Amino acid sequence: MGNTSKAEWREVEAAITALEDDAGAINPNLVVEAARDPDSPLHGYFEWDDSVAAHQHRLAQAGELIRKLTITVTVEDRPARAVRYVSLQAEPGVSEYKSVQRVAVDDLLPLELKRILGNVRRTLNIVRARGGEAASLCEAPLLRWSRECADLLGELEKEESAPPAVTVRAKRIGKLKSAAA
Repeated sequence: MGNTSKAEWREVEAAITALEDDAGAINPNLVVEAARDPDSPLHGYFEWDDSVAAHQHRLAQAGELIRKLTITVTVEDRPARAVRYVSLQAEPGVSEYKSVQRVAVDDLLPLELKRILGNVRRTLNIVRARGGEAASLCEAPLLRWSRECADLLGELEKEESAPPAVTVRAKRIGKLKSAAA
């Protein structure tokens, strides 16, 4: 929502939901078309200067390419594909990607746990909104995963404030081991 007031955001939400089809689906092309009208509450969320928008689109394409690169890692004597770069927010609104081989596990693990926790919470909200059998089947495991991620994040924060020692982090996630420095 950023600097948008709640009332303005409700207008944006209403404009977008008005574009849903009978099945509840929405098409981004329809949103862009509706936003072309300068009086639309959606208009200000888009870049209308084509030269700027083209550059932003190319940046998005570059990010997509970067995210597609993978490496092969060995986990418990089995090769597995993993992302080659992870997205790190360098400063508000500016992302950069860093090689997973160069990112310290100590830096990466909290970021990944926060990302996972956000995904679990979003999924939980979707399941709750949908209701019915899906909610009853999925809510308990999603709540458990949410608590476990939050607990692990709390443990990592405690470790960061503790004096350096031999640290075995993420053993619950992937048996990552660090040697004493």
